[in-house]
Amino acid sequence: MKNIIVPTDFSENAKDALIFAIRIANEFGSKIHLINCVNTLTSTGIYTDVDNLLKKAEGNRLNKMIEEVSGLIKKPASIRALALKGEVVSTIHIYTQVSDADLIVMGTKGASGLREILLGTNTQGVIRQIDVPTLVVPADGQTRKLDKIALAIDNQALGSESILQPFIKLSKAFASQTILFHANSQNEEKDIDPSIYEFLKDLEYSKYIHYGSDKNAGKSIRDFVEEEDIGLLTLVRRHRNFVDRIFHKSITNKEVFHSKVPLLVLHD
Repeated sequence: MKNIIVPTDFSENAKDALIFAIRIANEFGSKIHLINCVNTLTSTGIYTDVDNLLKKAEGNRLNKMIEEVSGLIKKPASIRALALKGEVVSTIHIYTQVSDADLIVMGTKGASGLREILLGTNTQGVIRQIDVPTLVVPADGQTRKLDKIALAIDNQALGSESILQPFIKLSKAFASQTILFHANSQNEEKDIDPSIYEFLKDLEYSKYIHYGSDKNAGKSIRDFVEEEDIGLLTLVRRHRNFVDRIFHKSITNKEVFHSKVPLLVLHD
């Protein structure tokens, strides 16, 4: 993981995400790109000066934020700050392409943990519109131990082995106990697609199978995370699977998640 993008709005939750990103960067020697998006109405006439003033002010706040966490960074990991102009999600999207981003790390707001993922416009927009692995850190999530991480997977095949690489790399870097979570909605043995086992062949893991209704997939994952004290949960977002339905706006008012565990979202 060479390049990690950390968008910030200078909130405490954003700082939590930055601290979590530093933990990862220290393991991989990554460069952290700490970015803030300045979104103004126009770039013409008098507003040009306003834009420049805003960017300068946000640049100063970014530098102050870096000063606060600089003691946590271990070489060869590094950090840089940029104040970018534009709407948050589209600007992050463009910057991930320019910087060849391997991972986005974002914070959530409020005390409700991962439920904010369903309600936070920017976080949800990044997950739904940008196909870069995204790690969402809830309030106080930077203190979570990564000695036990999980991958929730259905019985569909993945497009390629590369999709799981962020999960595999994190598991190895932190020497985590790894658990494969599989929700079976038919009350009969329908195993995970064999290709998943091939993709994970170099990783030691155990398997946890849950039998229940597909409608309660979100709750079953939440219960599993709490019961097993999982430090990081990984989901693969695919069109029309239960993860996609979890993040669909039509159910944003449903309390699918209450856990405060960080969530890594991969894209197929």
